[in-house]
Amino acid sequence: MMPPQKQDRLFDYFLVFVGGGIGSCLRYSLALLFPPATAGFPLATLLSNVLASALIGFVSQRLSGSAYVWLAVGVCGGWSTFSSFSLESVRLMQEGRITVALLSIGANLALCFGCLWLGMMAAKNI
Repeated sequence: MMPPQKQDRLFDYFLVFVGGGIGSCLRYSLALLFPPATAGFPLATLLSNVLASALIGFVSQRLSGSAYVWLAVGVCGGWSTFSSFSLESVRLMQEGRITVALLSIGANLALCFGCLWLGMMAAKNI
């Protein structure tokens, strides 16, 4: 397979940029529809993660090239990076790399929660 030409990569960046904007607007729209204070539960985040995961699952099986870049990387990435995390974890499991999948899942959860806490503590102490 030939590496993509420079103009192809620039176009892919454009597709990711546009798709990411759309995904971010979808996430924000759900947050406005289901604010945590009224729902009593972070329903908007759950919906964003679930819907983006369903979309990236479909896209990963049906699309390739520019359409895949726009929808999977751009829209789903802007909507919820959890969708990418889920797809990568499932692909590792499908490849029989269960240990690597579990390590990735554990590392993502532990490191992200840990770094979130560290960031909060740093902000409080500055």
